[in-house]
Amino acid sequence: MKAAIRKLLSKVRRARRFHYYALSFMESRPGAGTVHAATYCGWSDRAVSKPRIEWAKEAAGVGAGAVLLSCCYLGRMTRAEMLGECEA
Repeated sequence: MKAAIRKLLSKVRRARRFHYYALSFMESRPGAGTVHAATYCGWSDRAVSKPRIEWAKEAAGVGAGAVLLSCCYLGRMTRAEMLGECEA
């Protein structure tokens, strides 16, 4: 019984961890010049697909024509770890 509980808790802990990325974009806007924007994304797997990049553009507040400048893998962690809430 204890082994089953430990296994279940292990699954729950793993399920709460995401693969986090920092994505930065550049966009040219008429009258505003060049705009740079960035966002952080956490996904359940490591795939950075075109739909996810488009979602990240929206999250960063840039248009569909923005160019991806950088996609940096930050690691697999919980939301609290990502936000630094568990650091002393």
